[in-house]
Amino acid sequence: MSTNPLPDISFTAGDAMSVKLEAKAQLSHALPHKLTSLPILLLNMHENCNCRCLMCDIWKRPPGLGLDLASFRHHRDSIMALGVQQVVLTGGEPLLHSNFEALCSFLKSCGARVTLLTTGLLLEKRADIVARSVDEIIISLDGPEAIHDRIRRVIRGFDLIRAGILAIRCHRPGISIQARSTVQRANFLFLRETVAAAKRLGFDSISFLATDVSSHAFNRELIWPGERQSEVALTRSEIACLEVEIELLLEQFRDEIARRYIVEPPEKLRHIVRRFREHLGEPDASVACLQRTLGFRGNGGRRVYSALFFSS
Repeated sequence: MSTNPLPDISFTAGDAMSVKLEAKAQLSHALPHKLTSLPILLLNMHENCNCRCLMCDIWKRPPGLGLDLASFRHHRDSIMALGVQQVVLTGGEPLLHSNFEALCSFLKSCGARVTLLTTGLLLEKRADIVARSVDEIIISLDGPEAIHDRIRRVIRGFDLIRAGILAIRCHRPGISIQARSTVQRANFLFLRETVAAAKRLGFDSISFLATDVSSHAFNRELIWPGERQSEVALTRSEIACLEVEIELLLEQFRDEIARRYIVEPPEKLRHIVRRFREHLGEPDASVACLQRTLGFRGNGGRRVYSALFFSS
């Protein structure tokens, strides 16, 4: 990130809630002083959630008010002027917001494509609303059934995802439903089983990312102390096992990678290992040596994008 961040803009919706408008960008050059284009808007609708995930602290917070739609409507001109093309609804769990459907309608009236980032637990109950309100769905999937439910600490969470996907498909068969898996200590040995589970559930694709244990990610009010980080991060020996698991994933699902069922190219999947090594303060390990040993090859890519975050 540049050391010259874009300015924050704040507004207050009545006496009960304030919403902070924070502009952030990941660019390969210095940021301009004035934001003129914003392809992606990440909208934090509220901080209520229906999971108790191992790597997230948002569920520990007391219930709070959601994004006030009446106040948010005042930003229509800014959304239009910045050319927002896609809005990603996040939280907390967006489907817990009382004005979910009306908010989606407003965003579409601004010409934006709406992406729902969800735990998937409420999809079956709200299938009709979701199917007509969003353009694509991304569901958190952290492993095969037992692993997923253990990480999410939700009984039958995996089954609820299955039922939710089926219900959405009944209302809108062609909608894109993607899985997103956060790699951590509780699931790093099950990446291949996670892909197999995603295929059984009927996902259109799956992506992987390394958990972030040393920042304010996952709605942490404070950066975790070392002891708490170690509950989610990997040790040196576990990283070595993850490295092998990823190479086996690349071999077993080479066709899925080629047709982008697994979204990340090989080099980006291997970067997950480097992220965990960086957390331990280690230099990049000899990934190339492991590739030569196992006989695997792959190409990678990098995506540069801008994003704007509304957070309550």
